[in-house]
Amino acid sequence: MDSQSTPATASTGIFMNEVNPGYSLCPQRMKHGQGTFGGWIELRNPKSGKWVPFGITCSHCVFPPDTDLSPEEIQVVQRWKESGFPFNNDKASQLLMMDSPSRRGVKREIENLARRIDAYQNQPPFPKVEEAKARGDFVIPEDERQWKVASDMLAKLKEQRDTGKEFFHKNRFVFGPVVAASGLQERPMKTTLARDPTALLSIIDWALVKPQNRSVGTNNVAAHRSLGVSKLNGFSLCGIQNGDELFKVGCATGFTGGIYSGLQTIYIATRLVDGREMKIKTWEHTILARSLSQVVVEQGDSGSLVFNRLGAVVGMCFGGTYYGDAGFFTHAVDLIESIQEVTGVREVRLRRADE
Repeated sequence: MDSQSTPATASTGIFMNEVNPGYSLCPQRMKHGQGTFGGWIELRNPKSGKWVPFGITCSHCVFPPDTDLSPEEIQVVQRWKESGFPFNNDKASQLLMMDSPSRRGVKREIENLARRIDAYQNQPPFPKVEEAKARGDFVIPEDERQWKVASDMLAKLKEQRDTGKEFFHKNRFVFGPVVAASGLQERPMKTTLARDPTALLSIIDWALVKPQNRSVGTNNVAAHRSLGVSKLNGFSLCGIQNGDELFKVGCATGFTGGIYSGLQTIYIATRLVDGREMKIKTWEHTILARSLSQVVVEQGDSGSLVFNRLGAVVGMCFGGTYYGDAGFFTHAVDLIESIQEVTGVREVRLRRADE
């Protein structure tokens, strides 16, 4: 596997009504992204029998910082962090409106396009040919050819920039409200206990977003050319073997991969003990980089779905090491079980392009 990461989206990929894995995601009150849109899942409405689509990410990516909340709102959000919330929470729909991509992400793409436009306009012989054409002077064929190449590219870039500006000014990055969440919890998990009966606690951290005036995507992933997978195609509920290749698409590091290394004990979760915040030990499924120079997960990649070479989703990433050489994820079996428990819906599946 190539050690280089691939950007999650091309320059214009995010100026779309459709939301796809790897986009940045953040609370509407924030200007920058703090997590990744993982992808689309579907829950079957027990009354109508219809499959209803929701976006999935991590709980800790959807909660605004205290600085953006009133004292009353801080208390409400704190309760959600501790216990999560099921469907039909009107307060959550008001407080937890999400953007994807983030405002800053959209502005960054527009600025990047502007820099590329300036580079083409200032690259010789383009300025000289522009002046010659304005005066009606003769232009040598080779300069004419290079000017034509630059002109064609500039036309495309300017169209993309204008599309981005319209996308930004019309607030088309608004995604929708969070409608259910696990909160930030540590609990026994089926798959970790199966591998290690002493694995008492594991992190569960997910949230579901209901799309609002945005197209439901097809779980298209910007896959590495050697992988041969363009779309995620379902949950894998089978066991993962040590050494299996796993991949993810995150807004921070794009498309990256590593090898599954079983369970590791980590200390990133905290609890209040006698009024003091203490870190506690949890057992987590882990992806390791193949080399010291490789990065698997960085801050901002939380929420990324983890998948194998066939495009089957084996879990969702919620964090990693400081140096980015290891990523931690919740197994798909535990993720689905928690969603069922919190929402009361029994049938959960990954949305596929053919459904």
